Amino acid sequence: MAMTRIPLQAAIKAARAFFEGVYADEKLLNLLLEEVQLSDDVREWRVTFGFALANEVPALWQGKVAPRRHYKVVRVDASTGEVKGMVLRENE
Repeated sequence: MAMTRIPLQAAIKAARAFFEGVYADEKLLNLLLEEVQLSDDVREWRVTFGFALANEVPALWQGKVAPRRHYKVVRVDASTGEVKGMVLRENE
């Protein structure tokens, strides 16, 4: 019997709401959806966000050096839409 799977957009919405809740007290710059993958066992969506932290950007940045980007992967249960956790992207 095939497992019911939530739509991709629902997984992204759940992941973003969780992510923004976790970082509610931080000033994030340039928050972008980077990747979305369905795990090999099709049990979870892995939604990757990239961002920079405002407190890591030099005051006189002026575009000369790009701020360091961080990448977090939010794991969303593919059948329920429940967020299971968040981890650093492995190659950060």
